[in-house]
Amino acid sequence: PLWVYLLASLIGGFVWTFLFVAQSYYVKYAFGVENFGTQTALLGLLSIGSFIIGTIVSQWVLKVKGITPAQGFIFAYGLSVLPLVVLWLLNLSGPIRSIIIFYPLMFLAMLGIGMGFVPGNLIRMETMDYNKDKVGKGMQGTLTSLTAFSEKVQAAIASAVTGLVLAAVGYNAELYQDATTIPAELFQGLGLVMFGVPALLGIITIAVMAFYPLLKADERAAMYAEIEARKLQAESIQLQTQ
Repeated sequence: PLWVYLLASLIGGFVWTFLFVAQSYYVKYAFGVENFGTQTALLGLLSIGSFIIGTIVSQWVLKVKGITPAQGFIFAYGLSVLPLVVLWLLNLSGPIRSIIIFYPLMFLAMLGIGMGFVPGNLIRMETMDYNKDKVGKGMQGTLTSLTAFSEKVQAAIASAVTGLVLAAVGYNAELYQDATTIPAELFQGLGLVMFGVPALLGIITIAVMAFYPLLKADERAAMYAEIEARKLQAESIQLQTQ
């Protein structure tokens, strides 16, 4: 379970980093350079609100009988993927300039990312429980260090790819500052980085988590029943030796 989750979280983490790195460029030119300050503030509020609401909603989802943390994790990424696919398809015909369309879809995408926080933490705890039961140690240090390393990798790669896309389309900040018409290639490139790539990575994340050994409720219950049985057996042996 540990390695499956680490791979899924490594890939899934790119959904947020790609979305975050490219969004400032997109709104700057889709809604006008003169409105950049207002749009940035809206994006900030959207991010904070979606994460707070997503955390609350995820707890409701996990309270549904039979829903495991892994299934909640998959549901969260599925919720992110759907609006990202819609945004990518809409962007193919040109920049999305409608606030009514752009921001609600962005909110849903970010909401899904926010919903992944609680299930992700629960998955980390149950993988440590599994490790401790099977190999005698929880491997908390390994999990923490690899998680921190993957976050740095995600930020570095997302920034680099966004920079390469901007260079490929001939991005020029000074030229575009007063430009009345922004080249369509810029929005196609940004749309790919901001919507297309995160959607694809979200789908891959879901596919990876489908192999998680504790995905189903009965599998998870069996593990904890085995742990409890071992605990009772150890206590029984200890009492007999006293």
